[in-house]
Amino acid sequence: MRLRVILVALAVSLIASAQMKLSHAQLTEFIQSAVTLHQDDRKVAEYLKKVQLTERISDRDVEELQGLGAGPKTVAELHRLRDESAALPVPKPLPPKPVYVPPPPPDSVEQLIATTYAALIAPARKRAVGREKSRRSFKRTTI
Repeated sequence: MRLRVILVALAVSLIASAQMKLSHAQLTEFIQSAVTLHQDDRKVAEYLKKVQLTERISDRDVEELQGLGAGPKTVAELHRLRDESAALPVPKPLPPKPVYVPPPPPDSVEQLIATTYAALIAPARKRAVGREKSRRSFKRTTI
């Protein structure tokens, strides 16, 4: 008899702890994905009945999720969760999204011109000057 009572108490405690605990961010992500995947409003609402929140949600949060496309049954469950989570702590603010910063240009334009000149134009100019000198000396010897 005692064994049965212990097993029943254990089963009840397991069932009670089987409720999903979601944070504010997880709940928002779940509703967004449900709307994106066009999941049935009734099934989403049934799932939300089994959910416990770890952070408070506000009327504004519920309205934002409704604006994303949550159905009436889901919104009713969100209102219920809002009322249940009134005593919970406020959610932590999300970290800011990383901002793309383009890499700086390699050098200033003047430095780029100077390096291009040094690498390409200066050797070509030396060769041209060398050819001109050899032509002059050739002209002097032939005339």
